[in-house]
Amino acid sequence: MDTNLILYFLPLLLGVLAYIRNSLDFPGAASGIVLGYVFLWLGVPWFSLLIGFFLLGTLATKLGYSKKRKHGTHQKTRGIGNVLGNSLAGLLFALIGNPFGAVAAFSAATADTASSEIGLLSKEGPISILTGKPVKHGYDGGITTLGSAAMVLFAFVFSLIGLAFWGWPVFWVGLLGGIFGSMLDSVLGDAFESRGIWGNNTTNLLATLGAGLLGLILSTI
Repeated sequence: MDTNLILYFLPLLLGVLAYIRNSLDFPGAASGIVLGYVFLWLGVPWFSLLIGFFLLGTLATKLGYSKKRKHGTHQKTRGIGNVLGNSLAGLLFALIGNPFGAVAAFSAATADTASSEIGLLSKEGPISILTGKPVKHGYDGGITTLGSAAMVLFAFVFSLIGLAFWGWPVFWVGLLGGIFGSMLDSVLGDAFESRGIWGNNTTNLLATLGAGLLGLILSTI
């Protein structure tokens, strides 16, 4: 089968699959499909960033899913807010043609997802990133050693996409941006989200935007 034909159908296929498996609700799946075609229109390297985030995020979510479900900490069906909160910053930097910002933004989204989802499997109780005091699993701004290790690992793996298409400088910026953005997400979650000032989607958007801006700044050095 023609490779180009597969690419043309891939956003639709993944969106439908995510909807069927209850990973995304209908608006979330529809927005994901639209984003997929926008990134595909921009080119395969940019499209690969969205696909990389989708695949690695799904992997992190599904790891230990039965255990998380048993304890009621599993990820419920995601919606359009989650899709946009994790992808809009990356899209912005892709549209202006800056791979440093785009890779950093998506690396942050990937690292944060891994930190949150894999951290839930930790036998060690999480602590607040701001106060260092013990908090419950699932607390916005709670961190664990396991989650932090997953954050670094997934930021590293995701940034390999940057290496493949744009070289070592983008890889290192993606790795740093991913770690920075994930930590920023925890700080914002602890300071604002846990207090009900705003929701998780806003935290995701601001954290990925912060990571992308760091990538943009580093690209000028």
